[in-house]
Amino acid sequence: MAKASFVVTSDGRYLVQVEDAARWPRHGFALCDDDQAWEGGLGIATSWKVVPESEVPEPIRQELQYVIEALYE
Repeated sequence: MAKASFVVTSDGRYLVQVEDAARWPRHGFALCDDDQAWEGGLGIATSWKVVPESEVPEPIRQELQYVIEALYE
């Protein structure tokens, strides 16, 4: 089953890191926003860190929540 975490990139952008080796076999994960996924984070960020949900601003958390919910459907 896929695992999702909120991350913040070095330039301050919040994304969802989705770990799913079946979906993204090359790197085992992707960074996702509400519109797109970047396997291995390539093309969107060079560095990022996992942050607790409580550190993600509410409007951004709401915007990205459907990415997480889609994993568990």
